[in-house]
Amino acid sequence: MGMDRKNSLHIINDISYDSSWSFYLRDNTLYYYKGENQHEKPKKLIDDVKLFDLSIDDKQRVHILCVINSGELIYIMLQKDICNKKILQSFPKEVNSIEQVRILSLGDVVHIFYDFRITGKNAKYYNYKSFIIHLYKTEHEWIQSYIGTFYKSINPKFFVDIDKNKNLYFFYLDSDQKAQYINSLTFTKKKSKWFNWKKIKLNTNNNKLLNIIIDSNNRIHSIFANYNCMDIYYGYTESSSTFNRFNKLIDCEETKSLEFSIFEFNSEIWIVWLCEEKIYYSSSKNFGETWSNILEFTSDALEKINYSSIDCISNVSKTISSFGFINDNETFILGITKIPEIKNEYPDVNTDSNELFNIDSIEETENKNAETNQNLSNTNSNIENEFLDNENSDASDILKTKEINNNSIWKKIANYLTLKE
Repeated sequence: MGMDRKNSLHIINDISYDSSWSFYLRDNTLYYYKGENQHEKPKKLIDDVKLFDLSIDDKQRVHILCVINSGELIYIMLQKDICNKKILQSFPKEVNSIEQVRILSLGDVVHIFYDFRITGKNAKYYNYKSFIIHLYKTEHEWIQSYIGTFYKSINPKFFVDIDKNKNLYFFYLDSDQKAQYINSLTFTKKKSKWFNWKKIKLNTNNNKLLNIIIDSNNRIHSIFANYNCMDIYYGYTESSSTFNRFNKLIDCEETKSLEFSIFEFNSEIWIVWLCEEKIYYSSSKNFGETWSNILEFTSDALEKINYSSIDCISNVSKTISSFGFINDNETFILGITKIPEIKNEYPDVNTDSNELFNIDSIEETENKNAETNQNLSNTNSNIENEFLDNENSDASDILKTKEINNNSIWKKIANYLTLKE
């Protein structure tokens, strides 16, 4: 179908109507069609799209967020082929630095996240050069806030998930002069603010967070790469604790070609990754305590697929990133649908007592000796309720648009976006 791999195919399973919607990019135009018949004539939704994300709510409304190349952030609500569009932000094309967007729906509240970095000659005038921005739509208005601020001009990778109690979790990797850590925040509709700020400390620096989720048992699972020893690690922790258990997943000399995903489907946790045009995967039926052997899946038709549906237990929309194909009305998504008989066990991955899937062998004490430090072993970090790089604010100090003043950090961002002085 000529889809852009960066944005991939996004399938929505509408359980209530026993049907599906498929969205994809072709030549920067976003199309969609209903049903599993890929030969059905698609409908054009919007042109000039750089990035998009979408979610479905419990009223069968599809919420779509698009970054437009010419310099717009657009929100679309699609219901029964009726499309409503709203421009959330406009900015000059030359400062369009957004590289990641997420949209989630929780009941009647829509949450939007995106990154932004200040580039070019203007960067020297700002202490903070990168931001993670959060918008959420209540019944009558959009509220705007920021979550993370960074001194370096980067596009910080972030992850968002929803637990079984409909709490929103936000994760991103950051560091200070002493250590690198995963930041975890929680947002509830009742409080309408971020709280429970937690730092999951890592024992070494030079890491990259590849994926992180919270499962239906309230356990946080993460995958990250350590560039010091060129290994990929898997770890998990209880959401109510800062105690973590990490173990090596695979050796890897080159991580740029890797795409990792971790997700839960029908109470089973899956780890899926692409390496050198091959797909590898393993699964756990007890929330990460034990794992199956790593298997290899080969097919020329495999591509990245995002799959969204309403979780039957929590009644919230969940998006899963995996790999699969659509051929002649047949849809295969690894971890979601039945696996065709073309798989082979992967023999080259270590699964001995020092590797992944033998969690019982990991030491569970906080005091590790120096020899195990390089293996990113268990850590215990402190809960801190303060925003990064902002000593005068706390986790309840969310900056709302209606409270903005000329000295606020968001005012500076808004001025930059519109090239105002």
